[in-house]
Amino acid sequence: MSSMQQALHYNGPATGCVDFILSSPPPTDLRSPSSLANALNNADSTGPISICCQWQGADDVLRCCMLIKDENLNVPDHFNKVHKIKGGRKVKIQCRWGDCENTVVRHNFVRHIREAHLGRERR
Repeated sequence: MSSMQQALHYNGPATGCVDFILSSPPPTDLRSPSSLANALNNADSTGPISICCQWQGADDVLRCCMLIKDENLNVPDHFNKVHKIKGGRKVKIQCRWGDCENTVVRHNFVRHIREAHLGRERR
């Protein structure tokens, strides 16, 4: 297994982060959603893939970097509990993932994260 595949399949403690995700900016090969999607799809997956959350803190310097699993319940639960993404369906939220500054309504927020930042296709 390549080091990329090992990093993508890291299932260590939830407080740990994968080194290449911690670097700022991320390595060139993971900067675009399509590159990340290709890396995820080419990995030899045996279960959900854990990825460090790239949500920027209020100081615009620190990133969350908690491991989130790309599965149905973990992504919305993480953003609800950790980043307090709540409110009515039409509440506007500015995305703070990496350098993304898109504004989306709360109802479409998880879809935006999955498609734009986790490289997943719409279900």
